[in-house]
Amino acid sequence: MEEQDTKILIHWLNQQEEIAYLMPVERGNWKAVTSVTNLQDGDYSLWHIPSGALPLWDSNSYDRIIENPWEGWTETLIGSSLSSPKSGINCPGIFSLTLNTRHQPYSQLERTKGSMLKGQLMQGKNILSVSDFQWIGNRYRAASPQTQRWWKRLKYWVAHHAVKLTPPRVRWSYWAFPSAFCKLKSGMDYCCQGWDLTIPLREAHQKKI
Repeated sequence: MEEQDTKILIHWLNQQEEIAYLMPVERGNWKAVTSVTNLQDGDYSLWHIPSGALPLWDSNSYDRIIENPWEGWTETLIGSSLSSPKSGINCPGIFSLTLNTRHQPYSQLERTKGSMLKGQLMQGKNILSVSDFQWIGNRYRAASPQTQRWWKRLKYWVAHHAVKLTPPRVRWSYWAFPSAFCKLKSGMDYCCQGWDLTIPLREAHQKKI
């Protein structure tokens, strides 16, 4: 996914009445919001509101809940991510979104001062990386039928707006949104978990939406 594609995604998510973003206020403090104007690269948690209360992980108990996510909360166990709370992990009411939209290589200054740099952007060339959605589903607790329906709605929306790219002899597919697809078709390098998309890219065509 490329930066312009993220704008399409955010516009759609902002219209989803069942979804809220769990956003950082400051280190260890979070708040649920129904819309955002922009998302930087990173990991994000999307709360399916009808799924119910969110758990607040505590070193002494796993039964606490976040009383009012809209007013905000402070975590007692702080995770490593600056953009996604530790609370809600492994909860069927949370969808995870990882954004990797930057394709420009790091400057010399960034290499000198950066502490969390991505290896693929150290190669001195433009390279697209995979962004993705993840959902724990029913692995630990049963997800509500309404949450399962929204997950299907998300997959339908992605399929309608992005081009399906399936590597040879693989049972799953990647989806390229318009801006990223144009860059891939023009020959920009990509980091796709080691898979070769040469054949599907040659055969694929931009969608008319």
